[in-house]
Amino acid sequence: MTSNGEFNNITGHSPIVGWAYDGNPIYGPFGYSDPSNINSPLKILQSSYKTDANRVKNRPSGYSAGFFVEDNIFDGSGDLDVHNGRFGKNT
Repeated sequence: MTSNGEFNNITGHSPIVGWAYDGNPIYGPFGYSDPSNINSPLKILQSSYKTDANRVKNRPSGYSAGFFVEDNIFDGSGDLDVHNGRFGKNT
């Protein structure tokens, strides 16, 4: 793996691993660095959700930060949208 998360030894985009209830395909973690260019390097796609330490106050004991959905905020820093998906070309 290179320093920016790209993989040189992966042979292609992740295959379909399942189908969502709405009919959209669910792929594995590998996708093209540029979603519109199938010749761009492959990388592990990253979520844009981050755990927000300010949201984990007053929680029941025994639950670590990130356990509840409400612990996370969408900051747009990753490859995926608010639904943890993205549009792009694949082979």
